[in-house]
Amino acid sequence: PKEIAKQAGFSSHKEMAEYMKVKGFEWNVYRNNYIKITGFKENEIDIELQEECDKTIEESSVAEFIPFIKFLYDKREKVYQIIDGVREDGMIPKYAIPGHSRSKAVYMSEKLANTVGDFSKEKNITQREIIETALVEYLQKYGFKQEVEALLQNRSW
Repeated sequence: PKEIAKQAGFSSHKEMAEYMKVKGFEWNVYRNNYIKITGFKENEIDIELQEECDKTIEESSVAEFIPFIKFLYDKREKVYQIIDGVREDGMIPKYAIPGHSRSKAVYMSEKLANTVGDFSKEKNITQREIIETALVEYLQKYGFKQEVEALLQNRSW
């Protein structure tokens, strides 16, 4: 015990014994180790305070989140869409973007270009619609939500 007490950072084995006693353990000479004292009662005041504190924290935590939970529940279809990445009805969104069409050359990996082409054929949607939808959703997600909404509503800033 003396060597272990020093390794554990106690100044002596007696200090470690006091610490262990407070924690509900006593030295057993037959086992040559500390064992839990049966019937040991921790400070009941501390236990009551801890239980009361835990209960208060639980109540305040739950009450704090109820408005947020209600908000999420009201918007659950949109939340599911965001989490799953697909609409509930499985339809690909299409945006009516005002203005004249114009060509824009974009370089991308050959594999991604092939994937877009395959998706276009499988879903019977033009590659232009795929790219426009992807760009609209990307811009909305990463900071241009108001600008995109204005564009879709044919407003100019």
